[in-house]
Amino acid sequence: VTSSAACAIPAFATSNVINPSLTATITASISISAAPAVICQGTTVTFSSTVSGTGSAPSYQWLVNGIPTGVTSTNFASSNLSSGDVITCQLFNSDLCVTPSVALSNPIVIFITPPVTQSITISASATTICPGNPVTFTANYSPLTLLSPSFQWIVNGNRVNGATSSSFTTSTLNNGALVVCEFSSQSPCVANPTVTSNQLLITVSQNITPLVTITASA
Repeated sequence: VTSSAACAIPAFATSNVINPSLTATITASISISAAPAVICQGTTVTFSSTVSGTGSAPSYQWLVNGIPTGVTSTNFASSNLSSGDVITCQLFNSDLCVTPSVALSNPIVIFITPPVTQSITISASATTICPGNPVTFTANYSPLTLLSPSFQWIVNGNRVNGATSSSFTTSTLNNGALVVCEFSSQSPCVANPTVTSNQLLITVSQNITPLVTITASA
């Protein structure tokens, strides 16, 4: 600075020195994921966020169909979602060199798997037999798209060891035996995880020894 005053001492003055410090721009981003992958009606779904380039005090806002939920943590959980709902999350940054100041995550579109009702019926090769005759029981279940179907045959309330396939053959039934099959599967969203089939009553007839008599005429 140059002074025009006659008595200025010094007539020329130089200021202090300021060395500017440049801070690199930080790009903020956020992505979200959901678990479980298959969502049943009423299932609680947990959404997690993964962020990068955040400032010193980031904040969050979760949205369903673009409407803020009021949840401002890094995760969001809900059991009231419907098919077609779109979940996103906003990441807010207040630091000067973080851009954008509001980052929006990828969207996750919800698909709710409808509940599955499984059923089983059994049939027998015969329900009236002679002692020692073999009987084959066959199970039919629905829907056929069920994953990992599992069977357990039961005679008179007792589980038959090793009888865990869709058919069961035995030759040791007694009269009045009651046969059922217990069924389950590993399919998701099953409304009734374990079901029991209809009941079959087995009648065992007694062996009859034929008796023949002959007569002769005089």
